[in-house]
Amino acid sequence: MGTDSPDFLKLGNLPIISPISDSKYLTKTNENLKTETILITEDKLKIILLEHRDKLTLSGKWFSPFSIAVTLIIALISTTFHDVWIFKAEFIHAIFFLSLLISVCCTVIWGVKAFRNRKLTTIKAFIEMIKDEKK
Repeated sequence: MGTDSPDFLKLGNLPIISPISDSKYLTKTNENLKTETILITEDKLKIILLEHRDKLTLSGKWFSPFSIAVTLIIALISTTFHDVWIFKAEFIHAIFFLSLLISVCCTVIWGVKAFRNRKLTTIKAFIEMIKDEKK
């Protein structure tokens, strides 16, 4: 096939194939050119971004107390507490156990909140917030 063939157009000195559908390697062409435009003010976008950031922060907030709880469980299982300065071993053990309870409670509370809000942290939900679509 030469460059003088009707299958080629010329852009300067470069030949370009014009009829894509006539290609022997291309069997189907799909077009997805539909688009939506969202117009929004800067102030409203800032507010939406801050709200979405807070939801994303809340969705991962359970992880820190969970990690602390796991660490405290390992410490309570593997450690023998001894008297240190004026603190008795039982007191130190109780502090570790209370810290574990607080960590587990925070993990459960924030985990439930994150689970309830899991659909609000998706990209689709974020775009719906920008579009101001209420469902």
